[in-house]
This record gives sequence, C-alpha cells and structure tokens, in this order.
Amino acid sequence: MVSDWQDRHRTFTDADGRFEFHAFWSSEDGNSTTDSNDPESGSDYSVELSCAAAGYAMMGEWLYNPLMKSRIPHERYYQQELESAEGAELYMRRQDNETIEVRLQNAELATSEVTVCLGYIPRAGSLFDDEIMCASAVVDADGRAFFSVPPGDFGLLGISGGKVSTTFPKCSLTHVSENHKILHIPLEPCDNYFVQGAVTDLRTGKPVPFALVRGSNRGEFTFADEQGRFAFWIGHNALDDTGKPDLKNSQTLRFEARDYMGFHRPANPEEPHGGLSGIATVGPGGNAEGPWAVGMRPWATAAGRLELAGYTWDERDCIEMELDTADLPISFAQRVKINADGTFAFSRIPWGVTSFRAILQGGDRWRVRDLRVDERCWLGDGPYQLVAEASD
Repeated sequence: MVSDWQDRHRTFTDADGRFEFHAFWSSEDGNSTTDSNDPESGSDYSVELSCAAAGYAMMGEWLYNPLMKSRIPHERYYQQELESAEGAELYMRRQDNETIEVRLQNAELATSEVTVCLGYIPRAGSLFDDEIMCASAVVDADGRAFFSVPPGDFGLLGISGGKVSTTFPKCSLTHVSENHKILHIPLEPCDNYFVQGAVTDLRTGKPVPFALVRGSNRGEFTFADEQGRFAFWIGHNALDDTGKPDLKNSQTLRFEARDYMGFHRPANPEEPHGGLSGIATVGPGGNAEGPWAVGMRPWATAAGRLELAGYTWDERDCIEMELDTADLPISFAQRVKINADGTFAFSRIPWGVTSFRAILQGGDRWRVRDLRVDERCWLGDGPYQLVAEASD
C-alpha cells in the first residue's frame, strides 16, 4: 500500500509493484493544498509518500493508524523525483517477522468463525507511547490462528465470533523460540448478535472505505472494506467495568473515518436518532442486525457573513459554532474570528448541516443564537457559502 501526506489518499500496487494515484502536496510548515495538485506560488511544496507491505520495514515520513489516530516517524529509504515522466522509485527493506500463534480454548462455544485481532508495537523506529498497529486473522477448524508481524510488543485487541465474549479473558503466553510465541485464549460464552451494513458519503453517495465501526464494549469493532461494507459481532447490552450489563447505558453503534465527522447512535433501530451529525438507519423489514445504511458527513470548508442591526464588528469579535446534538463521540465546537465586514470562515465543519448554535463573543460581551442554514448552500463541490438566519 502506498499513501500520500498524512494518508489522505492511498492506493495498492499491481503485481509488478507499480502504482498511480492523485496525491496531496505538502510543505515544510505542515500545510497541504487540495487535490488540484497546484502548489501555491512562493511555497516550497513536495510530495510525501509512505509504503507498507507484509515482510518489509514500514517506509515513509509518517504512517497513519486509523484505530489509534496517532503517527510514528520513520527513516526514509528512498529518493523522490516526481518531476520526471517516470515518476518516483521507492525502495523497501525486507524485515524478518516473528510468528504469533493463537490457540483458543473452548472453541466449541463459538457458533461461527472467530476472528482474533492483535495490536503490536514494532521495535524499529522511534515510536510514540500510544502507537499501536493492528492485524487480524480468522481461527481455523482446530482453534488456531497465525500472525506474522514485525518483532515487537503485542497484545490482544479483540475477539469476534458468534456467542463468545469480546471482553478479554485471562490469557497465557508460551515462548516456543525467540521468533515464535503461542497465545492461549480461553473463550467465554456471551449472548451477542451479528451486525452488518455499509458506510457511504452523504455528499457524494460513494462508499467510505476503511471506516471504523464499533460497539459499546471493549473488543467490539471492525473496519469496513474498500466498498464501505462492514460486519461484526456485538453484545445485546453495554457492559460496565465488571463485565455486567450496564443499566444506565444502552448498546450503541459508533462510526469513525478519516476526513469525516464521527458519530454514534443506539444499536436498537427503534430508538430515536436525530441524524444531525450523521445518519444510520435500517431499511424496511430489517432489525438491529441490519442491514444498516450509514451516511457520514465529510469535513468541509465554508464561509459566511453575519449582520446585527446597530452593531459594528471589531477585532475582539468571534463566532463559535456548536452542534446541538447528543450523538457525537465528543462535543464539537470551532471558534473563528469575525472580520470587520462581518465575514467569517470555518476550515472544518460537517458538510450539509442546516442548523447550528452560534456563540458570538466580543470582549466581555457574548450572546447565543440558533442559526438556520439554507440547504442550497451545500450544493456542488464548494467552496461553500453559508447563508445563515437566526431561528428566533
């Protein structure tokens, strides 16, 4: 796999190792331009590429991990000359892997195939403390799965299978040799069900590849495929820290993807969901198992203008946008300055939002207004111009 600056675009090589895709330009100050590939005049822009492949050392300035949302720096093993017609030649270095063998105990409890996901920290390179890469494998008929990963520290991230618990049981580790370890996992029974669906972009209707889909409990997660399709097992109830049903919180489905606003909703399709931050519904005849139709709002840039009768904007004035919704993983707010003519610009707001709460601040003065946005403002590919009116 080859990706560009901050993993904004990615592609896979063909059988001969060749690749071609549109990449973002990046600059030394950490900024990037758009997909137009037209560097701003006066700036020193280049194209940063990263590569990852089984059996090879990861290569590139930065590698992005969608699960942990963190990055690790790596030594560069290539020279770039993208001005030539031949493009760039990338050279990767082979790296010996170690084998991690998983053996399940009580494998007969599972009513379906079982997938095991491991997180590991490669020893090579300078790593951030919270960096975890992940790999998954399906357990065979003998209750075993094999992982070939770069040498490093690893741990169990999750177990997914019919009628088996995703919470982490007490595991044991056996060292067969320096490069071969066996992880023994005793399975525990659990009342769960199979969830499936697809994630799409609300603006374009196209699939959102590699979206992270999670339940409420530890170990309940999966990644969508290239077509945005997902399927995994979750429990009927959210669990507390002791592993017992949490009576205060219900099971939820959570959706996250790069360049999109994340959101969550009740896993029971009959429970209400506002849909302001994203949409997840079940079609006619469906149930909690799906199929779920999930629509995510991409981040967008948008500008607007405010007018208050009898008021002149000064350098102290700013506007903070908030989404008045309970289905966000974290509260969303972005504050920007209001110019003297009342104009403002947001660099990262969810596409298609038609109402939001604005906090207007100026020195020690502030006021809260609910603003409506005309749906027609979001037509086309942008740049978007917000026409906002106060709801009161």
